[in-house]
Amino acid sequence: MYEKVVTTEKSISLNPIEAYKLESMGLICFEGDRILPRCELYRIYFAKQLSAIV
Repeated sequence: MYEKVVTTEKSISLNPIEAYKLESMGLICFEGDRILPRCELYRIYFAKQLSAIV
């Protein structure tokens, strides 16, 4: 689920429970009803790490 957040350039929608969990960990922020990574550094780091796993 977080891979989807960091690999897209635009904001996305997620299941509310998944979004709540990611927000409580400090990984995402909300822009209205859309979801974005908390900061660009998170996007870069996790996109690289998660692509290495897949």
